[in-house]
Amino acid sequence: MAMNRQLKGFTILEALLSLLILSIIISLTYLMFNLFNRQMLLFEKENTQMLQYNLFNKTIKYDMNAANGFEMEGNKLLLKKYDDDDDVGYSFEKMHILRAHYETVDTFRLLVTDYKLFEGEEQEETRRLEVSLKLLEETIVAHYFLSQNNAERINKKYFHED
Repeated sequence: MAMNRQLKGFTILEALLSLLILSIIISLTYLMFNLFNRQMLLFEKENTQMLQYNLFNKTIKYDMNAANGFEMEGNKLLLKKYDDDDDVGYSFEKMHILRAHYETVDTFRLLVTDYKLFEGEEQEETRRLEVSLKLLEETIVAHYFLSQNNAERINKKYFHED
């Protein structure tokens, strides 16, 4: 008895078509993954910039409110307090802002385009620090008011202390 068995399998054409469909699916998956990865990196960059700005903004406002004297020389701002060991210094560089306090130095990674200190009226003793920053592809201008505290004003007026 001769057995006539016929094996069933795929033809070359069917195998090539399945490989073509599989390669299209893999290509689309790779493109979607690449697009998703780029969006996540952009999102992370934007969030990091906003976090750096918010941290800088909160820190400099806190330091200015606690200070009783100010000096600006070149790109350095010194916020003086009653205790000389507690003074805080800010250095405005092009690619970052440095904050020196005690023996620590904090770095805020912000692009600084410009900074100016504007003197106020002599009676009011208020100065305005204007810092231009490049943030999320736009330039923003942050204003910080450096006002002398009331105790310093009273001491200068009535006791002629400098």
